[in-house]
Amino acid sequence: MRILENELSDVNPEINTDRDRVITFWEEVFGAQSIPNLITQIEDLFNEGAFDDAKLASCLGRVRVLLIEALKELSGKLVQSSQLTPLGKTPQDADVINWFKQVGILDTKEKKLIRAMYDLCSDESSHAAVSKREYARVAKNMTYECLIMLIGLISS
Repeated sequence: MRILENELSDVNPEINTDRDRVITFWEEVFGAQSIPNLITQIEDLFNEGAFDDAKLASCLGRVRVLLIEALKELSGKLVQSSQLTPLGKTPQDADVINWFKQVGILDTKEKKLIRAMYDLCSDESSHAAVSKREYARVAKNMTYECLIMLIGLISS
């Protein structure tokens, strides 16, 4: 009964733990609330109820912003602690993702994964196999996991 209850309420202890790890990392390392605030906005939007096309687009848009803004902040932190070349003043989203590959943080497969997550969150089409809410849930949860991977790569 507990498993069914968790599935119906979108409770996933591992994802929630990793989401909280991202928040804690950001607060400890950056002392900033921009990423934790984005996560809160995403979670609030996700928990508001029914998902129509507009809510799906809004949720996916915020998840995409979360991914890119987190990458930008991580790149800034890496540049401060090393001799890496900083991103330009107004980089395109693809430039942000490519930077991590160019400086050797991500290998080719990891870069493809991050790019695929970005593309998944850019895709606002409806997929017959999953509901809009489920599509958004998978996208946000996978993005949290990608951020955990990046934090691990950077921390090692």
